[in-house]
Amino acid sequence: MPLYTQRDSLGVNIALPVLALLAVVLRFVVQRRTKNGLGVSFILIVVALVLSIAICALGIYGSVSGLTGVRLDHMSLPTVQRYFLVIFIDVLLCHLVYELIKVSILLFYKRIFPTPKFNAHANTVLGVVTAFTITITLVQIFGASPIDGQWKVTKNGRPRLKYDHPIFIVSVAAIDMVLNLWTLALPLPVIKNLHLDKQRKVGISMLFLLGGFCVVSSTVRLYYVALLVRASSLGPERLKYVSNANDLWAHIEACASIVTACLPTLAPLYRKLPFADRLGSMLGDWVLSIETFFQLSWQLISSKQRGMTTRATTRASARSSAEKLTAAERGEK
Repeated sequence: MPLYTQRDSLGVNIALPVLALLAVVLRFVVQRRTKNGLGVSFILIVVALVLSIAICALGIYGSVSGLTGVRLDHMSLPTVQRYFLVIFIDVLLCHLVYELIKVSILLFYKRIFPTPKFNAHANTVLGVVTAFTITITLVQIFGASPIDGQWKVTKNGRPRLKYDHPIFIVSVAAIDMVLNLWTLALPLPVIKNLHLDKQRKVGISMLFLLGGFCVVSSTVRLYYVALLVRASSLGPERLKYVSNANDLWAHIEACASIVTACLPTLAPLYRKLPFADRLGSMLGDWVLSIETFFQLSWQLISSKQRGMTTRATTRASARSSAEKLTAAERGEK
């Protein structure tokens, strides 16, 4: 089986961050024009983007420095240790990106579906995602004693870990895939209860289900992780192939998740496209329903923010009046 080459790694790690950056920039433009504020969800997406660029920079470094596409038994001991150090940082950052994006998506959901019941469900998922993130981060950082035992290995050796690494990586990949599905399906019951015809409900649901590509990439990554568990039976050539494939799909999932997390916010750009009329005639109410839905959502957010501002102004005026009345009473006395 051929190994992933330096060209493969360079292509993925250069192209994907550019696409993710473009999606975030477009989201910034849209949210600024709608004047609804960027919100915490956008800030988290920016943090995830920065970490994703760092991850892809590690992939580029691995390609140009000879860590990609080379068997471990063909590397010198310092190169093997450098390889495991890069893997340690890469895995840690990848999982942070995955969970930051889930939190960002959930916060965005809470803005456009501001109902008590949905907020309760979203908060439940937020709690699970947060607990999962903290747990796996601590295990990954302190999984060896000393910490550098995770990359300072002997020739053809393995990191000296305090936990069962095969079970851990399969469990983390499987749980992450389930959390992706849970997050993806969360708004569907709300959309089902909207007072819209069936065709428009399907159109809106399809927009949110675009994130299904992240589920596909996490499933592929789970497949390669499961193969890595059987490392002793793979042989050096196939082991290196599986390891490189797992790394590439981890980077694909990170950057693709950013893109799909931004797509639902870009509906207002539809009318700005030069071929919007032709596309609208082809897709009919499908696209129109999406645009209408988000216009209503942003209006709801705006009215909610205006209401909060009005209430705050009213409270401030009441306090000012009370203070003036108190001062006047004191003057009379």
